[in-house]
Amino acid sequence: RTALSVSLQQSPYFNLVPDATVHQALRLMEQPADARVTPELAQAICQREGIKALLHPSIAQLGSQYVVTLEALDAANGNSLAQVQAVAPSVDGVLNALDKASGLLRGKLGESLASIQQFNRPLAQATTSSLEALKDMTDAYQKGNNGDNLASIALEKQAVALDPNFAMAWRGMSIASGNIGDNTASMAYITKAFQLKDRTSEYERLQITADYYMTMDQPEKALPAFQSFTQTYPRAAAAWTNMGGVLVSLGRLPEALHAFQTALAFVPDNFVVYFNLADLYLRMNRPDDAKSLLQQAAARKIGGAAVPEMLGELARAQG
Repeated sequence: RTALSVSLQQSPYFNLVPDATVHQALRLMEQPADARVTPELAQAICQREGIKALLHPSIAQLGSQYVVTLEALDAANGNSLAQVQAVAPSVDGVLNALDKASGLLRGKLGESLASIQQFNRPLAQATTSSLEALKDMTDAYQKGNNGDNLASIALEKQAVALDPNFAMAWRGMSIASGNIGDNTASMAYITKAFQLKDRTSEYERLQITADYYMTMDQPEKALPAFQSFTQTYPRAAAAWTNMGGVLVSLGRLPEALHAFQTALAFVPDNFVVYFNLADLYLRMNRPDDAKSLLQQAAARKIGGAAVPEMLGELARAQG
């Protein structure tokens, strides 16, 4: 799953739905946040969130060979939009087969050949050649999303032990270390990722570069890095969010407002964006807009107790 996500994430043509959106949809559907997303449940999530297509990947072993199949389904009716297959002669060739299938699928779904050629670096060259390292990264993401940063760091350390050139694992350790307040380790890990950025996909290279300058507290360099990121991948919500934070630190509040509003349009269920945008409204002396935004978050059941707490603080400030 992680390998497929990384491969498709290279494309500026697609907008992969963040896990946070899926988890929020599950909560609103009164499903456990960790519920197994069956094809039927996935289609219901797509219809609820206005997602156009559902991608169903599978892998089957035939003797010593592995067949990778990718099928894109119309989320509205379940009809097949495109299906591709690629064969790996052994388990060591699975990543290469996945690369081939991903490129074929992108073409069948309408992406131009020029775009595919420009943004389709092989996973084994760009990310990692180790399936085990990818598995550790998958588990690390899940731990981090659930707030267990120490477990995330431990898994990412396993990943870089398997592949010391796995730049995104070093980046993951930087983020998790920053989350627990270990800024020294965070800077050391993002520096290692930055040194390896040329061994990544274009999406990952832009992500690591922008994160590096942001972590090293160099906003004047972080801003053009995020601008380049959002120009190449205009639907990258996290890049818009982080760029908004950099613009706030530079005192460029109207531009920050545009960045946060753009991010919110892509991820309307992400409380981090609501929080940043509400804080910006207060900085701009627009308390009514902050209140309205927080009420939207409450209506969408986003942010938990933090939302009424912030509304209470706002009400007290307004007397």
